[in-house]
Formats: sequence, structure tokens, C-alpha cells
Amino acid sequence: TRYWRDWSSDVCSSDLFSTGPALLAHHTGAAVIPSFVLRLPGGRYRAITCPPVPMATGPLREVLRENTQRIADVFEVRIREHPEQWFNYVPLFQNA
Repeated sequence: TRYWRDWSSDVCSSDLFSTGPALLAHHTGAAVIPSFVLRLPGGRYRAITCPPVPMATGPLREVLRENTQRIADVFEVRIREHPEQWFNYVPLFQNA
């Protein structure tokens, strides 16, 4: 499944995930390290940190969509494992 969302740039038009982390990584060389917090029974939580997402290199216009998708792919695995714990802070669907 393809997921991405660009909130402010004309470089990449997207639908769901922000291109922000991929842009930051591209411009600064920062690692993108996805992290998640799962709610457990009894009011407990488990923090999960994934390995850094490998970023493609090259001109921004050529790699932004690919790198955003690589990040989204990591999130997709966790969301599919725990869909009841996923909450999006912005509307995803216009007519829902």
C-alpha cells in the first residue's frame, strides 16, 4: 500500500504520511528512527524503537516519494499489528 502526505511542499504530492521526516533526513543527513508506544493491560506501556530507515540518496525530487514510502512501510507493519492503537490527528478522508 502506498501512503504519504505532503503538507506544504510542491515537491511531492501525497495523501497520508507527511514528507517531513524524509525532507529532514535528506537535508541534514539525520537518521529516521521510527518509534512507537503501545498501551498494555494494567495501565502499562511498551516503547518500541525500530532500526534506522535506510534512505535513498540523490536529487530531492527523485528520492522524496521513495523515502517517504520507506518510512510509511515501517509504520504500516505496526499499525497492522495494533490497529486499535493507531490514532491520526488530522482528517484522513474528506467524505467520511
